[in-house]
Amino acid sequence: MRKRVIISVAVVLVLALGYEIAFRCVAANCGEVNMKAHPPRVYFSDDLLSSVPWRGSLFGFRTQLPFGKVRLCPKLYVSGGRFYGRLPDGGWQDLTDTMVEYQKAKNEK
Repeated sequence: MRKRVIISVAVVLVLALGYEIAFRCVAANCGEVNMKAHPPRVYFSDDLLSSVPWRGSLFGFRTQLPFGKVRLCPKLYVSGGRFYGRLPDGGWQDLTDTMVEYQKAKNEK
């Protein structure tokens, strides 16, 4: 019985690790920011060309979870539904509020 529990836990951990690796690869390759959504959110550009948007269905909720910053493009990261820019000194700048202000200014025109 104990052996089954250990194997089950190991399988769950391997699946979770595989999911996280797949998410980070997909987000880095085709993750983009939808600036027309309020608030801005991540979409996967390859889903636009696919008849079944499986990337958004499989990984969409993960962008809302604060499990560390995930790269969308070389200078833009997402964590917990917030967008961050990488500063030259290695720090982080929260860009979500800037994006919302940009949306408001654009809508007022």
